Amino acid sequence: QSLASITIAPTLNAGSTLNKIPQTSLSISAETASGRTRTTLDLGAVGPTTTSTSQQQQQQQQHPTLTVAHAVSQRNTLAPEISLRTARICYTWKHTFDPDGASVVITRVDPTSYIRATWSDTSRTGTWLTDLYVPLDAGSFLDAELKIRRRFSF
Repeated sequence: QSLASITIAPTLNAGSTLNKIPQTSLSISAETASGRTRTTLDLGAVGPTTTSTSQQQQQQQQHPTLTVAHAVSQRNTLAPEISLRTARICYTWKHTFDPDGASVVITRVDPTSYIRATWSDTSRTGTWLTDLYVPLDAGSFLDAELKIRRRFSF
């Protein structure tokens, strides 16, 4: 297949009022002419590391990744993502229940760690949101989380 577009997206965050540390990131995407496959190289944030636990987790999530998202059908997209630092592979599956995209389930699986599913169902009066998180550590299924909430539209 031929290439339809290439997008290069550099960003610079001059720093928040808390840390004043500039962060840069770079993402490069390419999409096929059919529009069914998109490959993204996300180099993540580049800059000094921090010592705060929550900020370390955020930095960890910004490791360089390579993602190949492919629309298997009009309503199903698969997107394996590989960490270029750790070689860990995570899989994302997106299923749209209706043509306008008002009801969507996104499932993300890290085979060594967790399964996370998010279901969003939008109607005229609002959106139902359901989140499921299941850790895959031995004996940790009792630590599964289920959240159901409603977002109203006025």
